[in-house]
Amino acid sequence: MKVAIIAAVTAVITALAVSAVVPFLSVPTLVTIALVTGSVVILGRYRSRSPVLSGALPLVIVAMVVLYVAGSLPRVDPVFGVNPGHEQWLIYLLGFLCLVGGLALGGLVIRTPAPVLSVPERPRSWPPNGTAEWLLYIGVGVAIVVATLNYLTGDIPALTGDVNEARFSGNFGVLGRLWPIVFPTLQATIVIAASRVLSGRWDPIWLLLAAASLVILVLSGGRSLFLLPLIAVGVLFLDLKRPALGWILTAGVLGAAAFAAIGELRVAAEDLSATEFRDDRGLTGWLGSLDISLQTGPRVMASALEQLNGQLLGGSVLFGDLLNFLSSSFTRSDRIITELLGRDVDEVGGFPPTIWGGLVLDFGIIGVATGGLIVGLVLGASRMHFFRTRSLGSGIWYSYFASYVALSAYSYISFRPSWILVLIVALVASKGFAGGTHEDPNGLEVPGISGRS
Repeated sequence: MKVAIIAAVTAVITALAVSAVVPFLSVPTLVTIALVTGSVVILGRYRSRSPVLSGALPLVIVAMVVLYVAGSLPRVDPVFGVNPGHEQWLIYLLGFLCLVGGLALGGLVIRTPAPVLSVPERPRSWPPNGTAEWLLYIGVGVAIVVATLNYLTGDIPALTGDVNEARFSGNFGVLGRLWPIVFPTLQATIVIAASRVLSGRWDPIWLLLAAASLVILVLSGGRSLFLLPLIAVGVLFLDLKRPALGWILTAGVLGAAAFAAIGELRVAAEDLSATEFRDDRGLTGWLGSLDISLQTGPRVMASALEQLNGQLLGGSVLFGDLLNFLSSSFTRSDRIITELLGRDVDEVGGFPPTIWGGLVLDFGIIGVATGGLIVGLVLGASRMHFFRTRSLGSGIWYSYFASYVALSAYSYISFRPSWILVLIVALVASKGFAGGTHEDPNGLEVPGISGRS
């Protein structure tokens, strides 16, 4: 872990030295050199035995860097009509430095490894054994019933003519206010089922519940809703199995292609103005759809910074989602940005400012530094706790939070009801299931996360 921090700092010093020797290089170029250099060094930690920066976390950081750099590179005719400026690139650098520093702090919070536990015997899938597991089944069942009622009494976005219109201003169903609780419950269900499979326990009931959950999430029309649990499963797979980087790269390319294809299908169903917008910029086909997705976050951040002109939102992005859930009189975090930029929420929904954008809009540079440290600390401590306790509950929380952080480079980060809900599910799962250890193909001791004691 110390090596990674030294490497990250060295990358920054190298970029500054290059700027002194080659002064004509721009700030975006120098920051790109620093981020890419640091990413390469951090990626080398993938197979290390570090309890913090190894396995999935180096890939989470590298993925975030790729999203930022690829999305922020100048375009001739960019979306929102703006390219990120020098100050914005420096904000990226500060954010990632503090994120890595926070990971180091997280490793210091939980340092003592737990005793080695034996692999528990294979449990029965049914009937549940104990109150905690019964609560999990009941909670997931209620979430599926609520989602089904909402789809029967409201819109099913993925099956409508205009997916975005149904998502942003459609009929959300008779129990539509409960979607913020339903979605994370379904996401956690997928992680639970996959965790048990990764530990060699194929439970038909959990697999059936996970399949139903995935279908409901896909029908919602929101790519991030079903992408988040899939990335969480990927995080656990990377930590437990450590596949070759070539396979990871292939999976990443296929995932990006699928993401772009879904976006292309959504745009094809939109009105003519959306199609003309893409055609005018040459952003057609799957690659065009992917480029729009990459460009959007950094340019939302740039446009919002320009609009605020030094003023701060004072936590509106960080707390907006939670306040909106408690009272509809408050505006959701991403829709605050949409209104700030003078766009119609019912037409375009919420604009994501990315993790560093949300923090700087709320609290300025201090917010980026402090927020990066806190996010890194929680992420590092969560992974340490997962390997220390080897419980299903700690695996659910760690993988969910890691997935959320990875996606924040595309969307943003805020306090949400989903955090509370997933924490509750994780606590219940820890009571209902116990864990063990096994050896992975690389000879590393890794958690077995889904047995019952």
